[in-house]
Amino acid sequence: IKYKVIYKEIKTGSTFADAPDTQLVCGRCPQGWRLLNATCYYFSDEGLHKRGWEQSRQDCVNKGGDLAVVDTQEKQFVSEVLQASRLGYWDGFWIGLKDDHTEGVWKWRDGASLERGYWREGEPNDFYSAEDCAATYPTSKPLEAWNDAPCNHPLKWICEMSP
Repeated sequence: IKYKVIYKEIKTGSTFADAPDTQLVCGRCPQGWRLLNATCYYFSDEGLHKRGWEQSRQDCVNKGGDLAVVDTQEKQFVSEVLQASRLGYWDGFWIGLKDDHTEGVWKWRDGASLERGYWREGEPNDFYSAEDCAATYPTSKPLEAWNDAPCNHPLKWICEMSP
């Protein structure tokens, strides 16, 4: 069993690609997943391969999880992990949030209503009336990390599962 300390990864600025693979984190998460705040997270790192929201969600389900629900300030650490990985400003990752049924009424993948959003300034803006899915982006301001985007826009994704 290998133990990973996320604080050390952030301090060294390692990227997902050069972070060591682990078989199990604290004996609970599957290989390639990270245990953070009592939840297992998978940050897609498929090289140049990116997917739309639905395809990303299906990949999470195939792995035994689902798209991440980032519904508390404590869970906003995911944007800090992305920032520490030195990804570009527009390297977005899908999260499990959409407003595809009623514009402006954001719901998590489980149907729960969005209570508190962590949107970038000016977002969500439903640009060209075509942005119904949410993604989080690397930022030095973790409480301003989300952007709405067209659901078929190719991005990376974050999955979560219980350990």
